[in-house]
Amino acid sequence: MQKYRILSFNLRVNVASDGKHAWGFRKEQAINFIKQGKFDIIGFQEVTPDMYQELREALHGYDHFGIGRDINQEAIPIFFKKDKYRVIEKKTMWLSDTPTVESKIEGSFFPRIVTYVVLEDEKNQRISYFNTHLDYASDEVCKKQSIILSQIIDKITDLYQAEFILSGDFNVYPDTETIKFLANKYQNIYKQVDRIGLTFHNFSLDTLGLPIDYFFFSKKLKDESFQIVHHEENDFFLSDHYPLIAEFSIKK
Repeated sequence: MQKYRILSFNLRVNVASDGKHAWGFRKEQAINFIKQGKFDIIGFQEVTPDMYQELREALHGYDHFGIGRDINQEAIPIFFKKDKYRVIEKKTMWLSDTPTVESKIEGSFFPRIVTYVVLEDEKNQRISYFNTHLDYASDEVCKKQSIILSQIIDKITDLYQAEFILSGDFNVYPDTETIKFLANKYQNIYKQVDRIGLTFHNFSLDTLGLPIDYFFFSKKLKDESFQIVHHEENDFFLSDHYPLIAEFSIKK
């Protein structure tokens, strides 16, 4: 049975104002965590060009793809095992009325994007993986972005007849119109309520609360396992978000 082990991880941009929590102090442990996980596919959010370079150099055995959303080149790159998959298509699109050019919808603080890859394994089994990071302006803005996102997903999955997995930082809680819209169209990793937990902790010890990071996936996929990884050691954090790990199989 084909299985997919996926990591979705908002790494928190590299800014000096984070002090002891800045990327330079976190990166070694964060990269070690990623390596030890033996993931098939990884979706990162909040990756600045210097961070992207360090990830490329450290994650041997992975191919990757990602394009910056604007002049600052913050990206949401995807990494995937190069000995397991070949790329059918890879692309970054903007969640706006003009998805093929750098742009944003009215009300969004930043241009927001989706990066995706269509992968095929040695048995010609295809999977589409979509990685995104929605804006934090409002639920209304996020829903508009999620509608555009769903149109892109539906078009690509129909074109390649491939099951899909979507993950990322959606910046809204489960009871919002954004999440209701997506959960009505696709399977939601939090459909099992005992999985619900805090995913953005802002460099605190909090673990109780609601998520803003999600997995959604197509109807023919089965979520075999899911974990919000509460990694903290002596007030040391991998990021201001907890990593999300999910395993999927294709239903027979």
